[in-house]
Amino acid sequence: MKFTILPSIATAMLLCDQAQGQSVPSLGDLLKMRFNVSGPVYTYDDLEFTMDFQVSDFMQDSMIGYTLYDGLNCKDGGDTDITQNEGYLLSRIRTDSTPLGDGSGIRTIKIQSEIIPNNIVNSGLYRDDEDGNGLVEYCLRFSVYNMDKTTSNAYESNYLEVPVKLVINLSSGFTVNADVSNADLVLAEVSQDVAVEAYICDSDENVVAMLGTEQGQTIRVCVSPTPNNLAAGALMRQLEEFSFRREIPISTKQVAISPETGGVAADQLTVVSCRPGSTVCAFETLLNADFFAGEGTVVGQGQAYLQLGVSDSVAARKLQGTPNQILAERPTKYTVVINVVPVESMIGMNELASSAPTATAFMGCVLVATTTAILSVVGLF
Repeated sequence: MKFTILPSIATAMLLCDQAQGQSVPSLGDLLKMRFNVSGPVYTYDDLEFTMDFQVSDFMQDSMIGYTLYDGLNCKDGGDTDITQNEGYLLSRIRTDSTPLGDGSGIRTIKIQSEIIPNNIVNSGLYRDDEDGNGLVEYCLRFSVYNMDKTTSNAYESNYLEVPVKLVINLSSGFTVNADVSNADLVLAEVSQDVAVEAYICDSDENVVAMLGTEQGQTIRVCVSPTPNNLAAGALMRQLEEFSFRREIPISTKQVAISPETGGVAADQLTVVSCRPGSTVCAFETLLNADFFAGEGTVVGQGQAYLQLGVSDSVAARKLQGTPNQILAERPTKYTVVINVVPVESMIGMNELASSAPTATAFMGCVLVATTTAILSVVGLF
């Protein structure tokens, strides 16, 4: 495997109203520190890139995002947004649990992008080069925003663009039929109930580190194929059932997703979000008051179904013995553990954390640094 990072080209623009002669150096320095972006430090393994970007601890999770484009020119070069695609390039964001600060601290944000062999060769992202090798080129644009990026007044304050070029030696056996062994891997891990990972998450599917869940606070659970299974082409089909249980001081159980319903919420305390062919399914639940009888641990257990590829026709599932037909009949289990805290204990935690600064929106003079670095990888498969 050969890796090459071409020299970076960095430019910076100060977006100020210079025509009016306005200059606010101290604010500019503050904004530069708080909205600075650096990186990426990257690793590559079996068609998957993991890129670590650094931002300041002023940035909330909702102020961070990324976009994938179908070429090396990225957004400003007119390439097309392919963040949501037909399953040939999977991606996800992973934030850390660094507490919010004034901007003097550092957070590390991971962006993972992974090529799915059997889907990529039939996509517009794949082409043959002059040497007869397979060529995949795309661009990742990592962005930070002035406020929650989903709000109408949000705008991109800073960004880094990272074009990626992957050259595949087809003579080494990289073929459309490579999913035969991949299907065996997925089926084996499903049978061992180790095919998916579940975690407490936010609305952007980021991992949430929780000190404790208090009464009245909703819990959002994300379920995704493990990285190995994602690499093998496994995607989510549906969530089948899930229930919470606590044994001490009293035995308490709450069903969130009813069994044998195809993923239907048990009642109005739960909202389920799961699209067949997606990388992540999620549900959000409000636990009843019985779970908060003193500090303790709540265990949640559920089942999920996977599928191979984004196509999920009924006819394909009815073909006896095919991987998708087997997966449609064999759920895989998963577990999450939640710490619950009585209201009076949670008040104490909040008082300790009340001095932590919160992010605010700044308008006006913003330093925007743009860096372009081409990651060129030659893979032998």
